[in-house]
Amino acid sequence: MGSKQDRQQIAAVIEQYRRGFATVDIEELKAIWDRDYDNIIYIAQEAAQPLRGWARIEQYYQSVAESLERVRTMTLSDLSVDESNSLP
Repeated sequence: MGSKQDRQQIAAVIEQYRRGFATVDIEELKAIWDRDYDNIIYIAQEAAQPLRGWARIEQYYQSVAESLERVRTMTLSDLSVDESNSLP
């Protein structure tokens, strides 16, 4: 079972994601990811296919930076972290 600290750390990463998009801070968004992880996948809501690999994710964030001047609002509410021990 996860600890309170685990839940706080997960919430902090989600807040970093929100803040990165809210301020169009691509470096903050990229800092979320482990660049050494070989099987990195990001599923952007607006993309037809998952983005696989660090280079593709970096390209995606660059295109976000180029296409957005600002974000009116980026909010999260009612965040809960569901703990499950049923993962393989």
